Amino acid sequence: MKCEFVDETAYARAVLAYKERSPLSLPLLQSSWWGRFKTFFGWQPLYCLIDGNPLLVLRRELMLGREIWYVPWGFGWLAGGAGEAGGAGVTGGAGGAGGAGVAGVAGVAGGAGGAGGAGGAGVAGGAGAAIPVVAKRPPELAGAGEAAGAGVAVELQGETETDTDAATSDTVGAGETGQTGGAVETAEAAVSARDAVRTLQRAAREAGIRTRPVCIRVELPFGVADYQPDTPGLAVAAAGFVDPQATIQVPTTVLLDLRLPFDEITAQMKKKTRYNMRLAEKKGVTVRPAADQADFDRWYAMYLETAERDGIAIHSREYYLTFLRLASQGSGLAPAAGDTGAAGTACQTGATDKAGLAIQQAPLSASKDAPEVQLLLAEHEGDLLAGIIVAQYDGMATYMYGASSNHKRNLMPAYLLQGEAIRQAQAAGCHSYDFLGIPPTADPADAMHGLFRFKTGFGGRIVRRYGAGDVPVRRGLYLGWRLAERARRWYYLSFRKR
Repeated sequence: MKCEFVDETAYARAVLAYKERSPLSLPLLQSSWWGRFKTFFGWQPLYCLIDGNPLLVLRRELMLGREIWYVPWGFGWLAGGAGEAGGAGVTGGAGGAGGAGVAGVAGVAGGAGGAGGAGGAGVAGGAGAAIPVVAKRPPELAGAGEAAGAGVAVELQGETETDTDAATSDTVGAGETGQTGGAVETAEAAVSARDAVRTLQRAAREAGIRTRPVCIRVELPFGVADYQPDTPGLAVAAAGFVDPQATIQVPTTVLLDLRLPFDEITAQMKKKTRYNMRLAEKKGVTVRPAADQADFDRWYAMYLETAERDGIAIHSREYYLTFLRLASQGSGLAPAAGDTGAAGTACQTGATDKAGLAIQQAPLSASKDAPEVQLLLAEHEGDLLAGIIVAQYDGMATYMYGASSNHKRNLMPAYLLQGEAIRQAQAAGCHSYDFLGIPPTADPADAMHGLFRFKTGFGGRIVRRYGAGDVPVRRGLYLGWRLAERARRWYYLSFRKR
């Protein structure tokens, strides 16, 4: 493998070229746009090309110059067999296309970061169907015609649901799917990912990049579709990674195939879900996009209410406002032209928010790599009842963040919101809708069981991926960092929910 480090503009161009040549979706978390977004919140992007394929590595300083390196849903092209453009595929056939038996259809197996298929039963300790890959192009180009895929989430922060309780969730990230007529060996792909990390480390040393990572954490997207609670876990340790017993992205999600007619999509939903969507509409709940920052401020106030009610941790106001502004110029949430940041930094349109947060001008090629993002609001008689943020990127629509009010919850606004988001994603040409994170089982005793019921009620397929794998670099410091990480997770996922 060959690894080179490039600047943001060159990386963005490589991403655009990759999306042109690959029939499969690239995850938002591997875009140049995501690297840019994370710079506002303590992360520094390292833009890499491995055999011509894009790989975004995020670096964050811990203390005393030490760092954690994080690869969010990278290396998917190792399973898809994309390989170097025009060169030999990593796991597939020549010319960047997987041969028969790798992706089932020769010439259509170009990989997508995070969209790699899964091995069949028993591969890497897994069981069940391989993750199919939903093609961005027409289904007949990709073989079997079944839909599903792999999505991502950074945190599982949702609400609970009862029969009269509209649930939403707070998850971060983006996902992607793909479609194939045959299984891709996830065990081989995971081992290749571990080898690629070694290549990354060696190239960093040779390039004179002066960093001292404690470890490199990789979130592998490979896994199984139609996951059941008794499905064995996918073993990152078997591929040479250290299992951190924790993930940044939630491994289990629900993916909805949008290639079907909308009537067929709704017909596959659970009866209660269809009823709640109709009920909300009948009772006069309406859905519209946010028009200005005042709408955003109302939504964030409701988000704080959601966090307090459900005992979840959310980001600062600036995090979500930056997310919307950086992606959605012209949405009504874009900064007004002519303003400058607190330090005099020019913004995308030359503006800053109330906290003085500057949104810097992105290179043209990087701006073309941005997602379409929308804040949708559900209202009733002037009352804001719920709101969700949905991102569309490279054929995948992803439910990113959601909040709901304590008021008029019996009107089921969250159901109507999701229905409208699905309808809009389909109209925009997206092939899949990722609900981005559910609990691994349908256990009623689970604190997030309501979230499981809510998201699975819309149909789709449950997908389970490998999750995180660590490559320790400084083992003594790594053990200390792991202990600190476990304490933090216990606080946010257990203590705060009491």
